[in-house]
Order: sequence, then structure tokens, then C-alpha cells
Amino acid sequence: MDRETSLLMQLAERPDDRALRLVFADWLQEQGDPRGEIITLCARGELSLTEQRKIARLTLKHAGEWLGPLASIADLFRTRFQDGFLSELVTAPTLGVQPVNELEAKLSTVFDSLVGEPRLSTCRSLSVPPTGELPSGLERFLAHRFLGRVERLELGQLDWHSLYDVPLPHLKPSRVVVASWGAFEDELRGLEKVDVFARAESLTLSTTDFTNSPIVQRIVASVGSQLAAMKHFGEVRLHSHYGPVEGSADWLIAGDDAALVLPKLEAWSLEASEVGFLRVRGDDRRLSHLVVDLSLPEATVAERQATTSGGRPPMVVRLQTAAMVMSLLRGKGIRSVEIKLAPGARLRSTERHTLFTEARRWGTLQKFVIGDETTILP
Repeated sequence: MDRETSLLMQLAERPDDRALRLVFADWLQEQGDPRGEIITLCARGELSLTEQRKIARLTLKHAGEWLGPLASIADLFRTRFQDGFLSELVTAPTLGVQPVNELEAKLSTVFDSLVGEPRLSTCRSLSVPPTGELPSGLERFLAHRFLGRVERLELGQLDWHSLYDVPLPHLKPSRVVVASWGAFEDELRGLEKVDVFARAESLTLSTTDFTNSPIVQRIVASVGSQLAAMKHFGEVRLHSHYGPVEGSADWLIAGDDAALVLPKLEAWSLEASEVGFLRVRGDDRRLSHLVVDLSLPEATVAERQATTSGGRPPMVVRLQTAAMVMSLLRGKGIRSVEIKLAPGARLRSTERHTLFTEARRWGTLQKFVIGDETTILP
């Protein structure tokens, strides 16, 4: 076993050991690997803006090298590092597609060769996008104890259904994500048979479909017919990668019916087009509190091109989306609103006024919070 493999295996057993991380960082710097400097800087504590930019630049440049054998399955544009260690692994969408050549045939079985890969021990989020055919070896890959720190697990329809009655004692994510190419027509049925799914507290439904109002109505209808599989979740979220959110209000309104059927449901939310909407149970046990999150990361270029933003500034699009959805929630008994902003962000007085005025039109508003400013209504 070479020195790098030895250190990685030690780190896999003690991923939070600061002293061991620094030993690894020293060895990396001796090899001329800039990752060593990143680990040292992050272990030190608070970083300057210049240091943060340097880390981002180096990570983008060297991520493929630092992933080692995991690079064979990774979508490098979506995989993330934190403090110099892998934190989010997103597999390439071509994995599992019916092999048509030797390269794809090799990719379809690559999970077998990665069982017990020590770099996975720091991974907090693992995503295997929807695939055309179940990747071979995925169950064994997920069963290894080095994935015990995963908090968010995203699998496509075939992948989830392959885990029926498969023991995964080390994998205990708090959030599970069911990914679909469409409207979740049958993805949830029977998933209570999957131990990992049944143990999680939060469910995200992730669709790559274009979420206009008719699509959301289809999702609402199909999910409504599968509520039995969701009875233990405290939060249910819809996440769309592409498209405008004309149908957002349809999903948020559907939360009222879901809350009557799902006794543990505390939050019903949607995230799309760079805006998040979260309905939370209030003291009246209804979904009477609304959080509008304007602090989400900006969409990728491809996602932005798939929307109807027409080149408008991102914050303008976010504010217009928020106001539009809020206008459609009139009459739904929402009593309080919180507008979340990114650190250091500020809204113009006219923008604040637009959102506040829209909320007041409900006639039920009692509290309005935006950033660090709170308005209490009589």
C-alpha cells in the first residue's frame, strides 16, 4: 500500500480528525499538489475573499485529479468539494444507459470497482440521476460503511426499486431524493419497502421535466395517489431543474390536502427557477407560514436558457416569480411571511414594498419578515 492510499484509508476511518488532515495536507504539499494548501487554509479557520476565490479556482481545475478513481463516474460540473475533501458526488447521467460500445459497457459496471473507495468517507450528498438501465453493483456500492456520512441520497426510479429488502445498515440519510424524467407516475409505490427511504425525514421529488402548470398538475395528481408511501416524512419538496414556475402555486396549494393526510408533515415546499417556496405549519396546525427563499445559488447557463427570463437580471426574475406565486396564494390562510436573502444582500425599498403589498392583499397577514426587518400587523 503506497503512502497516499495509506493516508486515505486512515482518513476514511477518522474523516474529522484535524491532525490527520494536516498530516495528509503536508504530504500533498511535498508532492506539489495544491490540494494540500487548500486543506491547510480551511483547517485554519476564517478565509479571506482572495483565499476563497483561490480555493474555488484550484478546485475547479483539479477536481478530476482529486477524485481519483471516482472521476470515472463523476459529473465534474456538479460534484463539489468542501475544505479540500469530497462533499457532494453526482454521477454522470450516461451511467446505466444501455451500453452501445465498450466504453459504456465498462461504465455500466464501474460501481463494482469502487466499493469501499476511501474518498467517499467525507461525502455528504450522493446523486445517481435517472438512468435507462440499472447500474450494475450499485447495491454493493451503497452498502459500504464509508458512505455512512451521506445525509442526502438521490436515486432514479430504477435505482430505488432495486433496493427492495436490501440491508444498508450504514447508509442513514436524513433527506432522500426520488428523481424522475417526468411526473412521478409510479416512482413512489412500494418504496416503503426500502429501509433507507423509510428512515429518512425529508423527501425531495426531483424532476427534469419542464415545470409549466399542466406538468405540475400531473405531478400533483400522481403524487396524491401515492401519499401512503410518504406518511412518515416531515417535509416534502418538489425540485425542478428547468423551466418557469407558473405551476408553483398549484404545488403549494396542494400542500393543504397533503397536510390533512400526512400527520407528520410540517413543511411542503418547492424549489425552481432560483426561488424556493416553503409552507410550514403554524400554531393553528395549518400550513399558514410561508418562506420565500431568494438566496438560492444562481442557475447554470443551460438552466437559465431553458427559462423565459429573456436576459433580465436574475434578481428581477426572482422577485417577479415570488410576487406572481404570492398573488396566487390569496385565500389560503397564510398568516406570516419570511423573505430570505443571501448574506449581505439588500432589496430596494420599491422591491420590498412590492412583496409586502402582495402579501397584505391576502387579508390574513399578521407578520412580515424580510432580511432583518420585521413588520407586525394588528
